[in-house]
Amino acid sequence: MNASATLVAVVMLALLGGQLIGVAIQGVGDELDLGQMPLVFLNGLMLWSAFAAFGLAASVSFDRHSPALGLTMAYLLVNYFLEILGSLWRDVAWSQQYSLFHHFNPGEILTGDADPVDFLILAVAIVIPVVYALVVFPRRDLAAPS
Repeated sequence: MNASATLVAVVMLALLGGQLIGVAIQGVGDELDLGQMPLVFLNGLMLWSAFAAFGLAASVSFDRHSPALGLTMAYLLVNYFLEILGSLWRDVAWSQQYSLFHHFNPGEILTGDADPVDFLILAVAIVIPVVYALVVFPRRDLAAPS
């Protein structure tokens, strides 16, 4: 989990660096509270760590790579599908609430409208799979379900 969190942190730093360059080029820095960038970093780190934590939980649940990878990709795709579906079709906008992507809001954070519930939801989405993995992994002396 540490390696994936480090990789996610490096990627988030690169993304935020690109955002800062874009803000400077467009000259819109006065419209944003750039002091909130650490919160944007934390929000992105939590989002991708939630997906990594799910992958960790899936990997300790199977004795082969394929089911764990497939389940993790399915989880990611379902979250993405729910977010895109709700953004394109107003009648099912409620579906976005069930997507972790909906709780990554750099625009709201930078304008000062961050919702603490988004951080709480992402924290729960990290803690539950990690606790599951910690409970299941020590029992790996038993055959994993196939």
